[in-house]
Amino acid sequence: MINLLPENEKRNLIFQAKWSKIILFVAILITVSLIFTGLIFGVHIYLSLAQKNTQQLLKEKEEIVSSKEFKDFKNQIQQANKNLQAIQKFFKTNLYLIEVIENISSLLPQKVYFKEIKIERKIGKNKLSYFQIYIEGQAATRKDLYEFKKRLENQKNFLKVYFSPSSWIKKENSEFSLTLQYKK
Repeated sequence: MINLLPENEKRNLIFQAKWSKIILFVAILITVSLIFTGLIFGVHIYLSLAQKNTQQLLKEKEEIVSSKEFKDFKNQIQQANKNLQAIQKFFKTNLYLIEVIENISSLLPQKVYFKEIKIERKIGKNKLSYFQIYIEGQAATRKDLYEFKKRLENQKNFLKVYFSPSSWIKKENSEFSLTLQYKK
C-alpha cells in the first residue's frame, strides 16, 4: 500500500493515533479509579451502617441486662442453682445413709432387734467424713449378740465397734447399746 500523504500529515495521523490511545488509556484509568473509589465508598458506608446497627444492638442488650426484670430472673436462676446443689447434696447423703442402714441390717442375726438408731455425720482429723452410729436394741441371747458383734468387726467399713459392758450382763433378753463408725 502506497501512502501518498505528505510527511506532516503522516506525523499528525500518527500523533493523533497515539494521542487517542493515551486519551483512551487515561479515560479507562479514570473510569477504573472512579469505580474503585465508588466500591470503597460503598464498603465504607456499609461498614458504618453495620457498626451503627451493632452499637444499637449492644445498647439494647445492655439495657436488657441492666433491667430489673433481667436481674430478678438472674437471681432466680442463681437461687435455683443453689437449691439444686442442696438437693443433690441431700440425696447423696441420704443414699449413703440408706447404704449404711442396709449394711447394718444385713449383718443382724434373726433374734437381734433395734429399738433406736442415731446416725451422725462427722469429719475426721484428715478431713474425711464418716458416720458415728449409736444403736440400742435387744437380743434374744448373749450368743446372738456376740455373733452380731463378730459380724460387725469382720466388715472393713465398720470401725471402733464398742458394746457397753452392761450389754453382756444378761444371758437372755439382754438389752444392748452399741457405738461404731462407718467409713466408705
